[in-house]
Amino acid sequence: MLKKIYAFFTGYRRLSCPKKTFANIVPTMARYSIRYDHASEKDGRVSFTVSELGYKKLIRQIDESVFRVHKRKGLPYFLYRYRRRYGLMVGIAIFLILTKMSSAYVWDVSVDGNESISDSEVINTLDKLGFSVGSHIPDIDFYDICHRFILENENVAWISVNMEGTSARVKLIERDAKGENDNGSPSNIVASSDGIIIRTETVDGEVCVKAGDSVTEGQLLISGVVEIGQGIDTGRFMLTRAKGSVYALTKRSFSVSVPLNGVKTAVTDKVLAKKTLIFFGKSIKLKENSSILGKECDIIKESKRVVLFEGLNGSWHIPLPVTVVTEYALVTEQVEFSYTEDDALKIAEKEMSLLYASTMEGAELVNKTVESVIEDGVLKLTWEVECIIDIGKETPIGLV
Repeated sequence: MLKKIYAFFTGYRRLSCPKKTFANIVPTMARYSIRYDHASEKDGRVSFTVSELGYKKLIRQIDESVFRVHKRKGLPYFLYRYRRRYGLMVGIAIFLILTKMSSAYVWDVSVDGNESISDSEVINTLDKLGFSVGSHIPDIDFYDICHRFILENENVAWISVNMEGTSARVKLIERDAKGENDNGSPSNIVASSDGIIIRTETVDGEVCVKAGDSVTEGQLLISGVVEIGQGIDTGRFMLTRAKGSVYALTKRSFSVSVPLNGVKTAVTDKVLAKKTLIFFGKSIKLKENSSILGKECDIIKESKRVVLFEGLNGSWHIPLPVTVVTEYALVTEQVEFSYTEDDALKIAEKEMSLLYASTMEGAELVNKTVESVIEDGVLKLTWEVECIIDIGKETPIGLV
């Protein structure tokens, strides 16, 4: 790859000469360190590629008339070809000047340390606070940006924005998603649902239940009120933040309904509505289809960052501060539908699987009873499940 880039900037030629001549000049090229590539033979002639510098060395030793030049490629030839097109030359000069000036602006923003919060959510929040691709680096108050970000997003405990050249590296630490208080204040862990205790895993606090106990929703499981002292020195207590997991066998019921007949919204067409170029945070309208604005349609956006050498190895990728945003109008209309019982059941099972996965994450399924009935033209799918899941819910002391 480096060879290709070097050849483009220095220029190269595709030559050919008689096969016998080529055999004679190979030792000469080796003696003067003239490198050639992609040699091939056809009709008694050998074609090969040499750099512009190599070609100049070669014709000092060998008569230029023995060679036939087939191609001239590379940046020098491109510039020479368009040397009289002053607009292009001015454009290249402006591009180089802008590239130099752009070193004072943010070219790229990357996020690290996030798990439950998406990159796009972090970047969009920073954008609302005045920091994004195209921001002028000397004008940015990074401390203020980070402070306001934490106030805007309660799920983030700490964040920093560091500049590495023109690239912004955002690092953050999320708050404990399970805990309701993150400042270490005293708390209990109570049951979020009824169940039979299977096991407990305690980090801090006093366990109030054991395996085999039946508990109800709201019952105390791990207490943040811990007795201290031994022997005669008892009766004293301290408050702590209860930490741990309490796994119980619980019963849950889920249901999904799918009508066999009805009317639904269907996408009938996808039309280009608008295309915008965002350069250093500035929007430049490229195309707009105003004729569709009066139609009943939904608008979807597709953003694509311009990246140099995108198809090559990842280490060569160079994100540019240029984004192409394409908006499409989804033209919809109301259409009638009719499902067979089997089709409706398949749809219901798919919806049920998504519902169960989102609601019972981390649960160990023990037993499942499935029932489907059709009433008044609607298929109703019901799951009665028994599963083992952590039912502990942290609650600050005083609110139980």
